[in-house]
Amino acid sequence: MLTRARSLALAVTIGAHAALAHAATEEPSLAQFSAMVDRQWDYAKPAESEQRFRALLEQWPPGDPQALIIATQIARTESLRRRFAAAHAALDAVEGSLDGAPSHVRVRYLLERGRTFNSAGAPERAVPLFAQALSLAECNDDAFYAVDAAHMLGIAAPPGARLDWNLKALAMSEGAAAPRVRRWLAPLYNNIGQAYIARGDAAGAKPWAAKAHAALKDDPDLSAGEPARLARLGAIAAGTPPAAKP
Repeated sequence: MLTRARSLALAVTIGAHAALAHAATEEPSLAQFSAMVDRQWDYAKPAESEQRFRALLEQWPPGDPQALIIATQIARTESLRRRFAAAHAALDAVEGSLDGAPSHVRVRYLLERGRTFNSAGAPERAVPLFAQALSLAECNDDAFYAVDAAHMLGIAAPPGARLDWNLKALAMSEGAAAPRVRRWLAPLYNNIGQAYIARGDAAGAKPWAAKAHAALKDDPDLSAGEPARLARLGAIAAGTPPAAKP
């Protein structure tokens, strides 16, 4: 005869198996899959990140949307190591499979092709790609990557337009309910402060540096490995920005 405790444990086990069986019949959305892929990143260690992406890639047939998403991030690991030819080659392979692909995959491709051009010193080729990514993401309620695209326009656009793009990205992030989208706030506060500094407006940068400093300190995942950035933001917020490097 089952005791009450064993009966409860059995019921929990049966319920868990039922939930797993139900989940197996429903694949996560591509946005959820992308979030999982992004969690594999250590941007300071692109080679190690590439190994994780390649292991993940083995689980998906070539040409599947999930495989294409992973391939865009493999390209980004190449770009971060300034291996731009390899990054473009990986993105060329993705581009060849884009016909009929979901819009989310196209957004991720456009972002990484744009980042590769921008990192290689060709922002004029990157900006149209980021603009396409933003338009496509906004049309499909792909909020996280819409903010990503606007934030990249705030980096790659001509200097006079960067502040406006950063402020647009900020408004999108502040207006979002999803915590993942709102995690853009700290880097955007930082970039807005930098945009003011680039304009020679140190006073205008101070409140944004203070916001970025507070947001980074409040998020251990974002602040990990960022002592230099925290110190710099703290100095700007206090009105004593560090001396520029010669």
